[in-house]
Amino acid sequence: MDVQTHPGRRERVVPVPTGCSPRPAQSEPVSVVLADEDGIYTHRIALRDRLSARLHADRWDQELARGAAPESSAPLALHAQTLVSSACRRRLASSLRRILEDAKGGGLPEWNALGPRHHLVHVLPARREIEALIRLLLAPAPVSARGVALVRILLTDGGGPLYRRTAALDLRTEIRTATQAIDPMANWSI
Repeated sequence: MDVQTHPGRRERVVPVPTGCSPRPAQSEPVSVVLADEDGIYTHRIALRDRLSARLHADRWDQELARGAAPESSAPLALHAQTLVSSACRRRLASSLRRILEDAKGGGLPEWNALGPRHHLVHVLPARREIEALIRLLLAPAPVSARGVALVRILLTDGGGPLYRRTAALDLRTEIRTATQAIDPMANWSI
């Protein structure tokens, strides 16, 4: 994709990987269970629901990160299903592993095929937390869509602690938050 930044000058824009690019499933859901103030019901998936889930994935990540219930809308439910899939979790774990390997190896070029340079100054001190997060993503146990959405936001937020040395948020804190949110039972009380 080319973008015109200055009159007469074009630059190539390389998108940052999201970790969970939509891939056509062999058996996509025909309906989802939704809930609202009137109760619980099934909703037949329409093409617009699928398109919204895929085209607005960043928006749905933000909604889930803020605590929105996945069953509150069809596109959000579809996006949540994608996030908790083992394929998506493997891709996110692979992205985190690659970032760790780059940090251990001493660095990345200023820009590479993956996008902007990761600020390694934050990565190595958070190594243990990143490794724990990778193990959770790869575990066969169920995970919450909110936790996986937080991981995707961490990986794609160009203004966040993974990419900016002067980010307002601390990488270790953000990883711990995502790690705690991944456990679907973490916020339940008995």
